[in-house]
Amino acid sequence: MLKTSSNGIQATTVVKLSLRPTTETLADLSRPIDPRHLKTRKQGTATLTYCPWNTIARHLHHRAPG
Repeated sequence: MLKTSSNGIQATTVVKLSLRPTTETLADLSRPIDPRHLKTRKQGTATLTYCPWNTIARHLHHRAPG
């Protein structure tokens, strides 16, 4: 990325990404979600256990950032 300072000089900013091996990322994503994050609701005669989408998004952000 090029940035221009107030005196007109351009500088390049280098951003290094730390890439993790795919096997580590998959292992983190395979961990079970803590039961306290699960919700239940009744639909007809069935009781459903689910995890809200925003909780899943938060888990994805922490377990596999980027």
